[in-house]
Amino acid sequence: PGKLGIIIDTCGEGPIVHSVKPTSPLEGLMFKGDLVVAVDDEDTREWSAHYLTKLVAKKSKYERKITVLRMEGSNDCGISNSMSNDDGGLPVDPVIVS
Repeated sequence: PGKLGIIIDTCGEGPIVHSVKPTSPLEGLMFKGDLVVAVDDEDTREWSAHYLTKLVAKKSKYERKITVLRMEGSNDCGISNSMSNDDGGLPVDPVIVS
């Protein structure tokens, strides 16, 4: 529960992590450039950053499961990943925020 400490941007691919604050409980779990593909197993790829942020804030008193897709290189917003996996864009393990 609580604030996540991440900044989300809207891209053609869906909501994307623009930055992770140093005080975020997600630092080291989510990275700049990660595409947020689901929250609590609900597909978010068609959502705006504003809608995603509102939903996550609304659920701030509860544990949330956030699934991200980590792709190599930059996305259509020109945001390069600060961390990437070697499989070219497979979903990473969901981040459980409690």
